[in-house]
Amino acid sequence: MFVAHVDELKLAAVERAAAAVWKGAALLTGSYVRAYAGANGPIISRGAMVTAAIAKGGGARAKVVGKPSRAAVAEIGARLGLPTNELAVIGDDLGMDIALGRLGGSRTVLVRSGISGAIDLDRLPANRRPDAVLDGVADLTAWL
Repeated sequence: MFVAHVDELKLAAVERAAAAVWKGAALLTGSYVRAYAGANGPIISRGAMVTAAIAKGGGARAKVVGKPSRAAVAEIGARLGLPTNELAVIGDDLGMDIALGRLGGSRTVLVRSGISGAIDLDRLPANRRPDAVLDGVADLTAWL
């Protein structure tokens, strides 16, 4: 069973999914972050909320296969034909993009124009900080 973005659902569907997980079905999700970037600010992840409900009811943990996950890192490296420690992951979300890069041992670049723009990076543990920070995507070519 795979959970991604959810617009609407009925509780009965969540119960059926939880029962399937209880009986041994795998529970996969695209992402388990609480929010992601939207044009008008953070968008609370409905997919994560539904995944949490199914996991709780089904007595299992969800496996993340999107950002950030080891499965996604491995797929990116395989498709590009490069070891992930030779890649740079560039994004605006510490919880998804920078975390994805960290999982793969990749260089990471945070673009401040997105969801994580106002975060005080000095307050984060070193292992969660990006390798570089840019104000916007336009600054990327100079950094490369």
